[in-house]
Amino acid sequence: MYHLIKKNKIILALALVFIILFFAWNNRLKEGFTWNQDTIKKFSDFEKTRNPNIIFDIPTIQQQASPEEVDTLVKTGQWPWSKAIRGFFKDRVEKDPINKIDPQDAERRARTIYNQTIMGEMLSWFEPEGQFLLNGAKVDPVLKDGGTSDSGEGTYGLTSGLIGSNKDIIKCYSEDLKGPYKMQRAHKAGYDGVNGAIQTVYSDVNDADLPGLVAGFSFLKGECNPCSALGSEPKYDCPFSLHDGKKGVSGIWAYLWKLDSGDDGKEFPILKGLKSELDSLQEIKKT
Repeated sequence: MYHLIKKNKIILALALVFIILFFAWNNRLKEGFTWNQDTIKKFSDFEKTRNPNIIFDIPTIQQQASPEEVDTLVKTGQWPWSKAIRGFFKDRVEKDPINKIDPQDAERRARTIYNQTIMGEMLSWFEPEGQFLLNGAKVDPVLKDGGTSDSGEGTYGLTSGLIGSNKDIIKCYSEDLKGPYKMQRAHKAGYDGVNGAIQTVYSDVNDADLPGLVAGFSFLKGECNPCSALGSEPKYDCPFSLHDGKKGVSGIWAYLWKLDSGDDGKEFPILKGLKSELDSLQEIKKT
């Protein structure tokens, strides 16, 4: 009984991580589907029974899932996920260094809560490409003489953690956090003479300049705006790599960008070593 309780707590903890990410991004709406009142009622009744402690934003979910997907959820008890998304989810669970849980248990639980669209989006933010879009990249500042410097204050403060890095940060920016997003560079321009606050200067960054500014960055299909994957209407139309070209792209982003996919772009080869395991997985009946 103890082990069962412990497992349930761990599964709940994993679910909460995804819930936090979901609500952090639930304002990122795109053109969605039309649910009639019957579909809304079926979804509400299902979730009230299966997940009574979770509040679902139905208008947001309507932007992500079709009425047919809701029918599958109600009929089978799970949102329909493609083999690729199931593989990426399993891989993420296995990589978690803290919450060691059975991937099948985690998937079965998650599929009662998350439709495929939002799960693919959430999984993408864990990967280097997603972290780059969310948090940016640190680059050396350009000095007036054309050189670069990590800090003008010595090294002890930096290495000891007393002060932060003096590097510039290149990241996606939007005035209202809804889009459109574009790349900007944040440069620390010294300290205010009155209160000692750090003064930061922001400037736009041309997309064409990114390969020369961010180490390892390269466009895979020509120059474009990497930040197009953010905003109120995410567009996966600007594939890029942070290292080793196409070989260095994470699986979920290759899937979203439809790199090396079939004609319909619905499936992408699952991460190495997972396909044979995934094909052999069978649902475990609830005990």
